[in-house]
Amino acid sequence: MQRLMSLPLALRVLVIALILGAMVILAAGIPALISSTSERVSGFVQGVEGQQLDAKEVTVDSAEATVSPETEAYLSKVKDTNVGAVEAFLEIDEKLRKFDSLTPEDVEDIEADRNEVADNLDQIEELDPPAEYQEQYEHFHSAIVDLDEAAGLAYSMASDPDSITPAMPERYDLLLDRADFRLQQSDAILESAPETTSSQESD
Repeated sequence: MQRLMSLPLALRVLVIALILGAMVILAAGIPALISSTSERVSGFVQGVEGQQLDAKEVTVDSAEATVSPETEAYLSKVKDTNVGAVEAFLEIDEKLRKFDSLTPEDVEDIEADRNEVADNLDQIEELDPPAEYQEQYEHFHSAIVDLDEAAGLAYSMASDPDSITPAMPERYDLLLDRADFRLQQSDAILESAPETTSSQESD
């Protein structure tokens, strides 16, 4: 009881609701959901950081054609915004996994990281992809849109536990699955594109 009274008001309300059985399923589902998706989301950053997207890395042998400065700038921006959005989301994910012990400071941090995801999305929406990257951009943009919505959903659940419905954690999981799939599609195009660009220009 002493531990219960030491919790923030919002969390005390949630715990009481759990005791009454009103949110038993949600309480069990959210930590498990976040745990199951954490490793997958962490893989987003590993995949991005492992890509050969720097200008010096996508430049082919001097005897062959190189990518254009516009393409180099686009690839660099994709890398920066991808890592920026995903790393901010990972901060949210880490805190949400502590759902039963979130503090008001944690909720403020989640809001700040949510804004960081949104800022990166704004930058992505300003990009003008080269024609050969149009399909990649569509996958990439859609993936970050999904992460942005998931970040907003995480903030809603953390800041107002009483508002949680069974559909919210299910939606959160769906968004991460979809973002994962779309980023994999984007990555596949990025990995093959420099070679394709070179062969097209040398024909």
